[in-house]
Amino acid sequence: SSLNFGTVQVGDTVTSAQVTLTNIGNLTLSGIAQPTKSGFSVASSTCGTSLAPAASCTFSLNFSPTLSQVYGGGWGITAGNAQTYTLSLTAVGANPTGTLTSSLAFGSRAAGSTTDMDATLTNTGSGALSIGTINASSITGAGFSLVSTTCGTSLAKGSSCLVTVRYTATGAASASGTLSLTTGAGTKTTTLSGQSTGSVATLTSS
Repeated sequence: SSLNFGTVQVGDTVTSAQVTLTNIGNLTLSGIAQPTKSGFSVASSTCGTSLAPAASCTFSLNFSPTLSQVYGGGWGITAGNAQTYTLSLTAVGANPTGTLTSSLAFGSRAAGSTTDMDATLTNTGSGALSIGTINASSITGAGFSLVSTTCGTSLAKGSSCLVTVRYTATGAASASGTLSLTTGAGTKTTTLSGQSTGSVATLTSS
């Protein structure tokens, strides 16, 4: 028999389906013991230390990776008759991953005008992505400010959220800054740029 847990994010836990151990012999199976194996543990079990002829018991396993690597091998259940009953395990641990819009270019704007643009954070990992506090200090650079965000403290697998940044053009100068988000996949950064074209006037005749 075998269990394939697939890819599980570091820090998460996945529980397998129930596995059945059946004594098909004529004698009581005694001295039953579950092994220990890195990344795996018994989640639940009806198996004791002995099993009568024709009797069955069930157990399930947890996979809880602590490193980004391949896990697996044999889960060998031993018994007093010096036999080992092996369950083949396959699993992969993966670090959280995510992407953030790399840059927001606001272009040339008239002095005194404001323009809003969205940066998108996407969870590309196999589990939830944690997100730190997003506030005014998440943005640097004169002329740039935080408007709003749809991001909470956690982002589900395959989901995205938005951070809206405002550029307020001032004077006649270029502006640059950054948006930085702390996540379970590390700090994600968006570069910000804009250009103020100075004052704008019109002439009218009457």
